[in-house]
Amino acid sequence: MVKMFHLSEASNLAIHALIVLKNYGSVAMVPNDVIANQLKVSHSHLSKVMQRLVKKGLIKSSRGARGGFIMLVRPEDISILQVVNIIEEGNPSKQCLFNSPHCCNGPCLFFDLQTELNSIIHDHLSKYTIADFHSTFSSTKPI
Repeated sequence: MVKMFHLSEASNLAIHALIVLKNYGSVAMVPNDVIANQLKVSHSHLSKVMQRLVKKGLIKSSRGARGGFIMLVRPEDISILQVVNIIEEGNPSKQCLFNSPHCCNGPCLFFDLQTELNSIIHDHLSKYTIADFHSTFSSTKPI
């Protein structure tokens, strides 16, 4: 089957990082390095993504030897759609399937289909929260 649905790398990273934080609970800060190592991702890319979540009040960050990230919002109150919207803010999806519009005589031939599919995906993503997912990444251990 062809893969039709795709999340950006940043959205995917944000969702996975929140799941890691959920798995640690809300007792202690989880260092950026710990999350990055568990997800096997770039520490700097993770930091940029996490700062978007900090700015929106989902998590708190702290610097220093005991620094890191901790959830401020309960995992069951954070929908997957909410995370995607935070990360993709300012990056609206393009309407044309081509890199530049090809439908010169009116709206895109697939506009109605894309609109319907986007609505279905949005509705579905809004039904799932961070609490719905549990994953043990390769080195998940309590701090």
